[in-house]
This record gives sequence, structure tokens and C-alpha cells, in this order.
Amino acid sequence: MTEEIKKKLDWYARKAADGKKEPMSETEEAAFSSICAALMGQVPQMPLEEANQIADAYNAKPGMTDQEWLDFEEEYTRFFQKYLSEEDLKEYADSMVSDVLPMICDAIRMKHKNAYSEK
Repeated sequence: MTEEIKKKLDWYARKAADGKKEPMSETEEAAFSSICAALMGQVPQMPLEEANQIADAYNAKPGMTDQEWLDFEEEYTRFFQKYLSEEDLKEYADSMVSDVLPMICDAIRMKHKNAYSEK
């Protein structure tokens, strides 16, 4: 598996974990790492006040809509099928994205199915 494919899989994992339209930037990641470091009694990378402001701004960003989640699932599935070898599939079959994304999207589909059947 190439480094580019690994980076893309990491991007998918972060996007699925965050639920945001775009995953964290390097600055946002550094802010969250600084907050975690401070909580664990370690030295943060940046001042906590700055880290908290960046984290608050990131958390305020809109999350994906139901349709964006479904589109994301479709995009991830196409990428997974196109670029991962059989050996790669074994390694990533139990990844967070492969486990969590279908559950999120199935819940969205059920929500819309139930809303439609109630009418």
C-alpha cells in the first residue's frame, strides 16, 4: 500500500470520527493535542488559552448533513474497492471507518425510512 493511500485512509478515518465537513487542520490537531497533553500533566505545544480558542472554533464548525454522510459512505466504499489490495482489505476490514460509517449511515437511512412511513 502506498503512502498516499495510507494518508487518504487516515483522512477518511479522521473525517468519520469528527463528523465534520472537513477534518482538522494541523493547527487544530495541535490545539487538541495541547489540551490532551495538559490534561495528562504534560507540556502542551501551544498556550492553553490559544488551544481552547482554536478547539472552540473547530467544534463550532457545522457537521455533515445526512446526505453528506451517505455521500461520504459511497465515496469511501468506492475508494476502498478501487485502491486496496486483498492483503490491504484484511488489514483495514476492521478499521474504525469500516465499522462506524455503516452504522451511522444505516441509522440515517432508518431515520428517514421511519419519518417517511409515519406520514
